[in-house]
Amino acid sequence: MRIITQTPGFTIREFSLKEEPAFVDLFTDSRITPYIPKRSVDEVKQLFKAIVNEYADGTGLNRWAILGRDDNQLIGFAMLHHDTEPAKAELGYALHYEYWNKGLATVVSKVLVDYGFQEKHLKEIFAVTDHENVPSQRVLEKAGLKRNGILSRKEIGLAFFNITSGEYNAG
Repeated sequence: MRIITQTPGFTIREFSLKEEPAFVDLFTDSRITPYIPKRSVDEVKQLFKAIVNEYADGTGLNRWAILGRDDNQLIGFAMLHHDTEPAKAELGYALHYEYWNKGLATVVSKVLVDYGFQEKHLKEIFAVTDHENVPSQRVLEKAGLKRNGILSRKEIGLAFFNITSGEYNAG
């Protein structure tokens, strides 16, 4: 399993196949599901298999596990995934409920922004949130992204945030 990055508190790395049950638990937790795309358990399992299969593409952009450095427990999910344009990627995360309101989402987002611009030489990183998910919007702003309108996905309007490489380098 490829490690994407490490901090004193956590590691972001590729998922292992044995982590599928923890992934399903994360994406079916009723405290989290209001803020992520709606999926059935079977759809979450299909997503997990697709994620693991995509590791072979070698781009270094995908969806990964966030694990505690001390206990190697799954804290959540991190994403820096290619958009339709190769120099553009979407940032995302989902943390187990017990890790909410601890500043971890901000650190994960900042680390992913750094990785995207410094390691992957992206031109733009963007993220979307539900309009009512103000805490995640604050996280994105702390990570350097700026609110820039609305993005429509599956007929749902989402708050759109982005940062370009020029804005990142200037900051």
